[in-house]
This record gives sequence, structure tokens and C-alpha cells, in this order.
Amino acid sequence: MKKYLFKKDSFFATIFVFAIIGALYYNPINSHLFNPFKVGLADFSINDLAFSKTHLSSTKDERIVIVNIDTIGRKSIANLLQHLKQYQPKVVGLDVLLPQKDDSANADLSAAIKAMPQIVLSQKIKPISDDEHNEKFELVDNQFVDKDHKIGYVNFRAEEGGVIRYFPPFLKNETKVYESFAVSVAQLANENAYQKIVKRNNVNEWINYKRVDSNYYIFNYTDILQDGFDSSFLKDKIVLLGFVSQDLNNIEDKHFTPLNKKLFGKSFPDMSGVIIQANIISMILDKDYITRIPNWVMIIFAFFIIWIYMAFLLKYYIHKHIWFHIAAKSMELLLGILLVYIGVVVLRYFNIYIDFTLVIAATILAVDILYFYEGFRNWLQKKFNIHSIFNTH
Repeated sequence: MKKYLFKKDSFFATIFVFAIIGALYYNPINSHLFNPFKVGLADFSINDLAFSKTHLSSTKDERIVIVNIDTIGRKSIANLLQHLKQYQPKVVGLDVLLPQKDDSANADLSAAIKAMPQIVLSQKIKPISDDEHNEKFELVDNQFVDKDHKIGYVNFRAEEGGVIRYFPPFLKNETKVYESFAVSVAQLANENAYQKIVKRNNVNEWINYKRVDSNYYIFNYTDILQDGFDSSFLKDKIVLLGFVSQDLNNIEDKHFTPLNKKLFGKSFPDMSGVIIQANIISMILDKDYITRIPNWVMIIFAFFIIWIYMAFLLKYYIHKHIWFHIAAKSMELLLGILLVYIGVVVLRYFNIYIDFTLVIAATILAVDILYFYEGFRNWLQKKFNIHSIFNTH
């Protein structure tokens, strides 16, 4: 195989593989119908296996309590906040949008919010410019915003309908910095932990998912209103108010995450937005971040792996063709298992996210693309008398 590694056809065949992958991924037709490759890569990551199978914590996060507010109105939210105040929580995160609306309970809700300075309100953030290099933002959908309370944006800005693997902790205009909801809650809870994420200065942070619904204390709003538990339990806790549904068919404020039981071709969102926020807050408080290997490093790595693999394929294709498909499929299987294992182990034990999806996708496509490359080289031979390794053996 060594002598094939430095044959020009090994190198150009590798370029051919990535050229076709690039054409499929970045095709100008902005339609999922014509871009299944992009949809597949966006929907699936090898490292989802690590999150869904080996990365989960077996314990509850004692610092966070989630209150399911279901679809209650503003009057009930105001009553809920009044009850919570007497329990003396450290922070209350109100993960519910309250857009401009005429409602008889507005005055009550406004008064309840003003009576609790430790409340973090939520808004949506949206871009107000089309310039990708100088994107500007604004916050919308909360009529109770005031200068006395912290505000955080609750939308994750991931591709619509896609898997929520990361979030932007901060978004910046020229003169203003906006904080995400989880970051704002974490700051009120632990200033030291907040400074850590500020110093990281990452555009996006990969979410270190470690808990599902059962790993958080979740109460129904009626439990609070009826004083249905030991009131001392909420003292100095982070209390998040949001919508939590156990109904698989109810996808209100639900999202796909790497913890989805169906790793590929996901059909139902698996996690409520407030649970995702809780995971992010837990990560910030624990300073338990994921280090992600940059895309450009993985592209270079993938290129060299496929270059070696292409030399291996050419050796069998030209000299041992009878064994070609067996050798190719065996190598695909072995390489796939090895990379998945490495990705899972490194993420689980070292919190390093190495996305081998491109390498594995290129490996699977390499055999079929090799046939196209051979046809292309044979055409060059006939048209321009440019010889290749296929013509000389």
C-alpha cells in the first residue's frame, strides 16, 4: 500500500471524494429535497452515541428545581411568583415569553415581578440585519422587561428542527452584549462560575448534556400554590418556571437533543426547552465544559485518513480485484467501529468532542466515488492522452 500512497491518483481521487461531498453539502439549491446529505449530517453526529449511552449522570442536581407551569395564564403566574417569594429561592428563571397583550392580570404580574429582584426574564433574540459579518440583534416578546431585572434570550439559534447541540452564551451588537437565559440565571446564582464562561469567550458552547427530566426535581405549579411540600426545600435554590410535557405527541417547546433515543432520522423531539436550560446551567455551575476540536482540524484529518484509505483501495482494486469489495467493506467496518469508540471514550472521560462524522461519511462514499473517478480518468486518457494508474496496470 505504501507505494500507492504517493501516487498522484491516490491524491486526486481523495480530492474527488471531498469535491463531491462539498457539492452535495453546499449545493446552491436551498431545499432539503435536493440536499439529503446536508440534512443527514445535521441530524446525526457520531458523538450523540456518547451522550445517549454513557454520558448521563446517575444523580439529581440538587441546586435546580423546575416548576411546570403548563399553560396557565398571567394571573396564575403572578400568584405562583407570590408564593415562591416566601420560600426564598436564590434565583427564579421565568422561561416563558410574555409578549405584548391586553390582560386584566398584567398589573398583578408586573407587581409580582417587581417584588422579586432575583427573577430572570426571558425574551427571544432575532437578527435585524442581513450582514453576516456585522450581524445585529434585538430582543422581543416580553412586555414586563424593566431595568431592575436581568433578561436572557431563550432561543438556541440552531437550525430550525435540528438537534440542539450548542448555544451562543453571548451575542453582540456594536455596543451591546446580550446574554442567554441560562447564563443570566447562572450569574445570579454564582458569579465565579459566570466569570468562567465569560473568559472562555466562545461564540458557541457545546452543551454538556448529563441529565434528563428524571435527574431534576420537577413540580407542578399546583404543588407550589397549594404548599404541597416542605417549603424549606426551595430556599436558596435555582427555580426555573417553564413548560414540561411528558406527552410524546405534545411537542410544545420541545427540541431534538443528542439524548434522543433514536440517533438517526429522529421523529419526535425529546426534551423540553426548560430542561435544556437546566442542563446548561448545571454545566456552567460545574464549570464542566466540552472542548470541541475545530472543523478545520477535522477536515484536514479526514483528508489524510481518506488519502491513506484511497491508497488501500487502489491496491486492491488494481492488483487484487477479486478481494476488493471484501477488503473495502471490512476496512469501512473496522474504521467506523474504531472512530466511534475513540469519539465516545474521549468525550466520556476527557470532555473532548471529536466529530468523526465527515471521516465516516467519506469512507462510506469512497468506493462508489472511486468508480466515478476511474471513469473520469479514462475519459481524460481518451480525450487528452493523460495516463493514469488505471491505464498503466
